[in-house]
Order: sequence, then C-alpha cells, then structure tokens
Amino acid sequence: MEFAQIVQVMTAATAVLAIVVGPCAAVYVAKLQIRASVVSNNRQQWINSLRDTLSEFLAKQLMVRSLNAERRANDLSLPRIEDTARLTFKIRFLLADEPAHNELAELVSRLADSMNQQKPENRIVDVSACLDRIEDLAISIFKHEWERVKAGD
Repeated sequence: MEFAQIVQVMTAATAVLAIVVGPCAAVYVAKLQIRASVVSNNRQQWINSLRDTLSEFLAKQLMVRSLNAERRANDLSLPRIEDTARLTFKIRFLLADEPAHNELAELVSRLADSMNQQKPENRIVDVSACLDRIEDLAISIFKHEWERVKAGD
C-alpha cells in the first residue's frame, strides 16, 4: 500500500470514528447532566420540605408551651396535639440514616414527648437547650445539603 492510500484509509477511519464516538459521548454527557439536575432539584425540594416542616413544628411547640405556661389548657385542643405529632413523624421520615439526622430526629421526638408532663422523664427535658441544638443541627444539615446541591451531587 502506498503512503497516499494509508492516509486515505486513516482519514476515513477517523471520520467514521468521529461520527460514531462524537454522538455517543454527547449522549453520555447529556445523561450525566440530566441526572445531576434531577438529583439537585430533588435535594433542593427535600431541603425546602424539611425546613418548612421543622419551622412549623417548632412554632407549634412554642405556641403549645406558651398556652401551657399561661395555664390555658382548654386552648390545647386535640388538633394542636395531633398537628405536633404529625409534624414529628413527618420530620423523622424526611431525615436520612446519618449521625446528624439521627440526632435531630431524636431531639424532635424528645421535644414532642416532653409536652406530656405526666411522665417524670419528660419533666427534666431542658427545652431551651433542646431548641438551640435542633436549630444548630438543622442549620448544619441544610448547609451540608446545599453544598451538595451546588456541587451537583
């Protein structure tokens, strides 16, 4: 084979390779980008849902405790208690099996349980410290997850 023929064969092979590999690479990259976008969007929705649910839970906790402190027990209707229980479970179900998430779930449950002052173990809960730790953990979790959203994980 002459040099000119070798060059023609190599040129043709390169063209065929470019026609096949180029679109395959483009499809692969597009799939990765779509997956990263979907995961990031889902993670952002999860962050928003957890933030909203946790905020609502804490607000209801403070309202119920305020009514309790004012000895307005008749204002502590069953729907308010049910709301708090529902929010407790929703928060627990939103959290993953990670150390910070587990601690947050435990604190939320402890805070919710402490509303029942009939049990002696619930009377010793330091509500202020519990609220502070919940806030710190939540901020830490949101920051960590937001970093993952920005990174496209």
